[in-house]
Amino acid sequence: MPLDSSGVISLPLEVHSEDSGTVRTDIVPTVAQAQAAGFYVDFKIVYEIHGSFDQGDYDNASLLGVRIFPFPKDSKKRFEEFEVKLTVLADQDSPDEIPQLKSFEPAHDGEQFVDAFTTTESLEVSKEISGELKPWEVASLGAKRTSARKSEFTQTHHLSVKAWPQRSSTSLPLSIHNRAKWKITPATKEQGIGDCFSVSLLIWRPSGAKFRLVAEVSGNVGSRAENSKEWLKTNLQGKRSPSTLGTFPSDNVSLWGDAPPGVDSKDLHRASTTGLMSKFNDIGLHLPEHAPPLKFNQTAASATYLNLGSDNTAISKKDRPEEPCATLPSDTPTTDVLLPSILSNEHPAPPAPEPVDHSDAAAVSQYGIPDNVQLTGVNTDDLLVALLQRLQRMRTQLPTPNLDVNRNEKTAMTRVQRHRKMAHLYEQLAELHREEAREYLPREDKDQGV
Repeated sequence: MPLDSSGVISLPLEVHSEDSGTVRTDIVPTVAQAQAAGFYVDFKIVYEIHGSFDQGDYDNASLLGVRIFPFPKDSKKRFEEFEVKLTVLADQDSPDEIPQLKSFEPAHDGEQFVDAFTTTESLEVSKEISGELKPWEVASLGAKRTSARKSEFTQTHHLSVKAWPQRSSTSLPLSIHNRAKWKITPATKEQGIGDCFSVSLLIWRPSGAKFRLVAEVSGNVGSRAENSKEWLKTNLQGKRSPSTLGTFPSDNVSLWGDAPPGVDSKDLHRASTTGLMSKFNDIGLHLPEHAPPLKFNQTAASATYLNLGSDNTAISKKDRPEEPCATLPSDTPTTDVLLPSILSNEHPAPPAPEPVDHSDAAAVSQYGIPDNVQLTGVNTDDLLVALLQRLQRMRTQLPTPNLDVNRNEKTAMTRVQRHRKMAHLYEQLAELHREEAREYLPREDKDQGV
């Protein structure tokens, strides 16, 4: 690329790359804007189709799609309710040719409800631990941490959309309607009504005639006291006239979007009788497409507990296959362990452990320590008294066994920990009894293996 004397890259305007982006030409322009107390509304024409109302007719119907954008003047406030009226009037050149509103969407039947959903993403963290633990050695452990993102839909609020056909003048016959009114009300005022609202209008008009489309808006933004002040300020300036969206058929048909699929310009009435108008993608309530900050809720998806006296660590993980974990080598010299306190409440609790036999023999056989534990330099009488006192305290602290699968996980884990410690203490107590027996038994009894 050519560089000038200042080191800036300069390109001639006629240079064009086929890989470069193109300017969008399908952006619908704003055709009108309406002002109200505390907010303003922009209007855009989504599509404009003209043709025959029924087969055999000639140029006597129009199908319009209008997108409505309400904006509060204070971005921190939300709409408590919003109303919009769209009226079709005869063109000034032909005031006697009155157009009629034959159908409209949404809520043509009177009222419909819209559920607003948003996506919540969370980060789930899983932990796995494996290792070996022996009473006379330092434990060697291996750990693995995995994380995954989870998306789920949550309902945020509920919207009510009501609609009525109306007459703009009492001079019109009762059977003729030329106005549609929509009222949008959110169930939760703080959530608002969304970013835009699109409607569809099916209009019958005299053959070859034109018509005007005008809009009126009203609504409440924020508290009623603020609305009253804004209403007085707005109305003291004079009554605002309705906003004219244009005269149709217009000369800007090529600027709008494409016709909805399934619409036949030779039979526009069919779009109403077959329910096609209610299925248009552009019709209905459009919610804000915002990206809220991600909320990472770290939850332990795995539960790990160590089994004293076993060669491997038992791992329980919910809804995930077991995977081998690396074992960290231990270079620390081994030491005698009297009362290991590896287990604590800091470890995550296992989900719904199997029922445990609470008898002493079962505890020793399941969580016992090998018989070759060496107790050297210890006063056996003092140690025996201390062990008995500790066992008594632990037994009084044991909760009542509960075999319900939905029991509290924290209580279950505490019970398992105490049983393991009790098993270890019982094993040491048995070893003390064996040592005392060796001291008082005759040597001949020792030789006979008593």
